[in-house]
Amino acid sequence: MTKKSCQSCSGRLSLDVSPKDSPKLKLRQYADACYMHGPSAIARSVNIVRMSVWILVFLSGWGMTIWQLTELIKKFYTYPTSTNLILNSNGSMLFPAVTICNSNPVRKSLLSSTSTDIENIITAADTTSAPQVWDWNTVDDNTTFYDSFDKDTSVNFEFSYAYSTLDDSTKTAAGHQLEDMLVSCSFKGKSCSPSNFSHFVHYKYGNCYTFNSGFNSSVVQTEKTGPIYGLTMELYLEQDEYVGSLAPDAGIRLTVHNQTSMPFPEENGINLAPGFKTGIALKLTEVIRAKPPHGECKDYTEAENLINNAWAEEDELSVQYSYVACQKTCFQKSLIRYCGCCSLDYPCSRVTFNEVLSAYPNGVDWCLYSNESQADCELTVLDKYEKSELPCSSSCVPPCDETEYTTAVSMSAWPSNEYLDTAINDFRSSSSALFSSLSTAVSSSARRDFMNENGVKVEIYYRYLNYEVIQTEASYAVEDLLSDIGGQLGLWIGLSIVSLFEIIEISIGP
Repeated sequence: MTKKSCQSCSGRLSLDVSPKDSPKLKLRQYADACYMHGPSAIARSVNIVRMSVWILVFLSGWGMTIWQLTELIKKFYTYPTSTNLILNSNGSMLFPAVTICNSNPVRKSLLSSTSTDIENIITAADTTSAPQVWDWNTVDDNTTFYDSFDKDTSVNFEFSYAYSTLDDSTKTAAGHQLEDMLVSCSFKGKSCSPSNFSHFVHYKYGNCYTFNSGFNSSVVQTEKTGPIYGLTMELYLEQDEYVGSLAPDAGIRLTVHNQTSMPFPEENGINLAPGFKTGIALKLTEVIRAKPPHGECKDYTEAENLINNAWAEEDELSVQYSYVACQKTCFQKSLIRYCGCCSLDYPCSRVTFNEVLSAYPNGVDWCLYSNESQADCELTVLDKYEKSELPCSSSCVPPCDETEYTTAVSMSAWPSNEYLDTAINDFRSSSSALFSSLSTAVSSSARRDFMNENGVKVEIYYRYLNYEVIQTEASYAVEDLLSDIGGQLGLWIGLSIVSLFEIIEISIGP
């Protein structure tokens, strides 16, 4: 007879197992020898009542175990997550990209170089008619309210259509030039110049310029907080070149963004008003999302970026995937697919649109608000977009790692009375035309009026040399599941991995 010792019962009964023993005897010997709750108590019961009670307890334990294991597995497959907020400190931090656009897209003196259509639109819009008193009581909400666009909106639509027909070189030449706008520039107290900026054309603001884009030079960084260790610019608006119907307000539209993100100044920009110094204090936040199956983020490849991002082909920017850019691109694709025309707000002739444009061998035109069928179709697509009935939700998911900047804006009058002459000299030095027009013969009040109308100063800097990390991660991993399973097995039936091997050993025999 072979003699073995049960691993979970060290120091207890020895388990004498013979190949000729019956399964019933083997089970009896196992029950007598091992620690698992129930079997040993059942085996040593002296009467049927005790045995019945222990069998009921044992089966109840198994029932609770099965129920708890089911709940644990269900919990695991809900893929729960937790969000952690971490504050990291650095000795130095990468400085963001900063994009500036003049509120006026086309210079008045160069309207004739654009197109006859644009000249006619501006001429008609700038024609002043006698004002009329508006009586709100005459408005019938059921018939006329929301039925037509106001004058400014109509002019903007008409201009956008005519402007979109121009080639990029014409748009660039007609817009405000950085060499004229940038009076002075410094980063960490050291001079910068137009060569440190990248350029792109925006459908609404015309020429836009990006400092520290990382495209034409390495990304700069800063080691200290405060305005001295950030970017400082003095800018000249050229209000005498403004077209009133296109730029009812005067100023600079500024956007702070990551180097790899396309700036959208119409949505995320900050207005810089003339006659003021604007301070913009930055706070960096890094968002790290959980990857599938615990999250819905995705790391996009270059090829996927080209398909899902209409701005991936910008000449002077290194634009990577962003959720906002993908949503806008998806909307444009849907508009082409359903309406056969393109929104004036987004690009329409790049690689990302090749597939959807293949259904239109003769190409597509821009959507016109004056074309009733196109306008109705665009509203229908917009309604579907807002209700998430387009494929944008599935084709556009957030990136797994994203950088965002929070801004705190403050303003003060600029320049002060005592600093006025110094500021004027800076402007005179930046342009031969200004050098003569702002000569010392010009009165102090005229100089003040000039700065109040055309002078803008801005300082962009980090508020703290630390940044927040908002990280979403799996809160219930495989190791957590295994640990909880072991706990439930031990609690209800006293079962462990060693006990399982004992059962296997009894089942297969010596």
